[in-house]
Amino acid sequence: MSLEELEKKLYGIDRKDDGEDRVAPQVKHQEEPSVQTTWGDDLAGEDVVAKKMGKGTRAFIISSIFLLLGIGGVSYYYISEYYKTKDLLFAAQTEDSVLIAHPFEITVDVENRSQAILREAKIFIKLPDGVIGIGNDTERQTIEEAIGDMDPGEVLEKTYSVVVVKDAESTKKLDVNFSYLPQNINTRFEREETLEVHVGEPAIALDFTTPQNVFSTENFDIGMRYRNISDMEFKDVVVKLIMPDKVALKSASREPDSGTTLWKIDALASQTEQIIAVKAAFEGANQEFFELRSQVVVLVNGKEYVINEKTANLGIAASPLSLDIVANSNPSYIARPAEAITYTLKYRNNTDVALSDVIMKAKIKGEMFDLATVQSRGSFDSVTNTLMWNASGVPELKLIEPGREGSVDFVIQTKGAYPIKRMFDKNFTLKVDGEINSPTVPYNVASDKTIGFASNETKVSGSIGIEARVAQTLGAQVPEVNKPLKYTVTMTIKNYATDMRDVRITSSLQPGVRWTGVVKSNSGAVPTYNDRTGEINWTIDKIIATKGVIGTPTEATFQVEITPNVTQIGGSIEVTKDINLVATDDFTGQTVYQNTKGLQVAGVIKQ
Repeated sequence: MSLEELEKKLYGIDRKDDGEDRVAPQVKHQEEPSVQTTWGDDLAGEDVVAKKMGKGTRAFIISSIFLLLGIGGVSYYYISEYYKTKDLLFAAQTEDSVLIAHPFEITVDVENRSQAILREAKIFIKLPDGVIGIGNDTERQTIEEAIGDMDPGEVLEKTYSVVVVKDAESTKKLDVNFSYLPQNINTRFEREETLEVHVGEPAIALDFTTPQNVFSTENFDIGMRYRNISDMEFKDVVVKLIMPDKVALKSASREPDSGTTLWKIDALASQTEQIIAVKAAFEGANQEFFELRSQVVVLVNGKEYVINEKTANLGIAASPLSLDIVANSNPSYIARPAEAITYTLKYRNNTDVALSDVIMKAKIKGEMFDLATVQSRGSFDSVTNTLMWNASGVPELKLIEPGREGSVDFVIQTKGAYPIKRMFDKNFTLKVDGEINSPTVPYNVASDKTIGFASNETKVSGSIGIEARVAQTLGAQVPEVNKPLKYTVTMTIKNYATDMRDVRITSSLQPGVRWTGVVKSNSGAVPTYNDRTGEINWTIDKIIATKGVIGTPTEATFQVEITPNVTQIGGSIEVTKDINLVATDDFTGQTVYQNTKGLQVAGVIKQ
């Protein structure tokens, strides 16, 4: 149908050839109610639009319609399956607050009120850090149980025991999850609740009492009172006392396990308490501090957990008779082989009474001491390597007045060579343990004598050496003017009593000497050459102690070429400048320097 015919049909327009439009007679009809859009009109409109559309647009619209229908169908299916099981009842509950180490229960209730079977149901509980399932693997922070299928109307109640083992006065969150497969879908549906539990104090309370300050060697009291504040009995409880090596256990109201400072409690009934009283003594220098700890330990799933711990920091008050030892007047002194060391033992009477008949001792320990060189006013026992001073050799020790101080000393030399016999003979130290005592006891000191201790430990620095040599690469040849010869330079490093790190060897080639690039090393790092500056650099991260003294030394070689000139007839030719080594002693932290002179070769013999 043409456009003109369509206009005639729709609007009654008749177009003539002469261009005049004539309007057909219009007949008036009574208006009737009409609907704006009818199926016929829509189809006609769609037909017109469809003609204007491309095939791609129509395909897109059709695909979109089918996609939406598909999504809607799947959604309807899932929603319908959900509503079939929406009457599932799920609830989880537990205690509002608990004590550390006191087990409590998580209860899970499930009721299938729907008309469908719940397939492969599971309960999953995620436990936070510090909460452990009783009977569960302690390395896992979850509890899982497969329930299986639940029929319509089936009711399930499950209880799980857990315990908190740390973090007093905190809040723990436990995520409880129930999941299942609907009857006709393999997609798992879930219900979840988060439970909050307030964690109070440990179920076994602990009181730990100590003095704030103690005298060296004087006995002091330690009290450990533990009580069960819960409503259950605890079995196999362990009470521990953790002390540094310088603190010795003198006695206890209850015998600990043999050779230890721990006590096993077979049973601790509800609301009962026990006390362990301990006497101990610190044997060390004045003005030190040390820490004591007491712990309550329980077993959960066969593993020990510290549920309560108390700490005490104690200071060592100035001893009634104090002692201090210094090497060569330097508290931070570092010794070397083949040198004399003067040890000074300083004492002071800190009491308000005179101390009589004082005796002082110094025990010498260390392989680097040359014991035959000891010089002192005191006597020396070479069996025990102990020096002793009393009033016969030092009259001032007959009576030391209140507040009076003094000193004695001795001189000893270190050995000239390290006593290295095995690969691990390293990090040598020199130690002097001192003691001073008097039979006079002030009224406020709980001891049978007044005594003081001191100790001095001095590190011995290590040593590292470097040697260098040069030789013709192809054997002995006669140097001639203007004829090049190749030489091999070898650098050998021996390290002695300490590990050395950041080792750096530097030198330079003399003018007229050419680096050939032939280089090797047994250290993993080879020397490098800067052709612009003529510098040689060999850097090694670490050389272990005794390497080269025992076993193969650290070594590197490089090749150079020398072309003699007429000015070098009859003389010598310089190959390198001085070779310098710098390293850090890993034991003492000191910087170590070594140097060896530059290398030379014989000059020209003939032209």
